[in-house]
Formats: sequence, structure tokens, C-alpha cells
Amino acid sequence: MIDDEGSGYGRNAIVPEENTRLTHVGAGTPMGELMRRYWHPICMTSDLTDLPKYLKILDEELVAYRDKSGKVGVLGAHCCHRGTSLEYGRIEENGIRCCYHG
Repeated sequence: MIDDEGSGYGRNAIVPEENTRLTHVGAGTPMGELMRRYWHPICMTSDLTDLPKYLKILDEELVAYRDKSGKVGVLGAHCCHRGTSLEYGRIEENGIRCCYHG
């Protein structure tokens, strides 16, 4: 039976305040710096086909890809020259190239 407060267990649902030390994972935050000390699985290598894959992990935008020689790479999602997304980049023999820089 559900009471008027919305709790399925017959008691008031108390929601604690957000603890930003534990929940924020951006660069420079306490939990973000802790989490960056460990390896994280971010995608399956079988997902990396002939198109780059956009990922967002720990509040960072990344692009994972497999180049034509079979090596897997992960880069920041934006080109350092124009800021365009490398998600639309061209995969080449030894890496990925921005769609604007041909």
C-alpha cells in the first residue's frame, strides 16, 4: 500500500541534500580527481567500427575510434583548431583527422 507521501514502504521519503564532494566528477573536483586515478571501461572494442564513437565520461567529452591499422584510440571530442567534433572526423591509417582539415 502506498501512503500519501509517495513512499512504498509506509514512511516519509526523506531525500538528503546533495553532497557535491561525492556527486560531482568534473576535473578539479574531489571525486573527479579520485576517479581519474583508476581505469574505467568506457566502451566495447567491438563497438568501434569504421565510425568514431562519441562518449561522455567523468564530465569529459571524448571520441573513441579504431584506426585502419587496427589500433584503438581515445581523444578529446573537439578539434584543437576549429573546435569541431571529431565524432565527424575521418578515420585514417594511423589516427583520426578533423573533417575540416582534410
